[in-house]
Amino acid sequence: EELDTLTRIIRSNLGNERLAISFGAGTPGPHHKLTAQVSHAGHVLSYVKVAQDETVSRLLQSEAEMLSWLHEINFKAAVLPTVLALEKTHGRTLLYLSAPTNPGKRSPLNVSTMEINFLYALSALNTRVVPVTTAFDMLGFTLFLRHLQSTEPNTVGVLRDAAETCEKIFEKAGIQVASSHGDYAPWNTLTISGGELYTFDWEY
Repeated sequence: EELDTLTRIIRSNLGNERLAISFGAGTPGPHHKLTAQVSHAGHVLSYVKVAQDETVSRLLQSEAEMLSWLHEINFKAAVLPTVLALEKTHGRTLLYLSAPTNPGKRSPLNVSTMEINFLYALSALNTRVVPVTTAFDMLGFTLFLRHLQSTEPNTVGVLRDAAETCEKIFEKAGIQVASSHGDYAPWNTLTISGGELYTFDWEY
């Protein structure tokens, strides 16, 4: 019933009742979400991420904002998905993203020159120095500790001690921050035909 409902929502949003919708169950955990692949006549048109709680909904909104901003500033160091729509309906948030226009394969584990150039270009954007406490807030450190409290209370103490040490060391100098993918790894990239780097999953 859940998948039938999502299928109807996606077909309605994209205006085509003949679209083929298939679902990936996603990775279990606090940020669990479904992902739908939308196809027509054998061609993938879109990937739709589905959030069913407010925490994951915020992640999808963050991804939409980041991708929209990178397109606005004409970021060229990698090929990026385009945000087609961000929809809130039936207690869910759906992020519609474009699919790669060219065939691709997963990137190898060793880091290529192309990936290094991408990371350098990204880290040059929006560079600034912030107080160390602000840097921890940007990382969602407090929320992370709350999540760990029920499962790994000993780890929480270790991380709190580490945070206090960081605050002492960087109290005067602050922390330099910049734009980031946040979850950069080979499984979030493709090398598409033509040798270009395609990067996805910008939630963090």
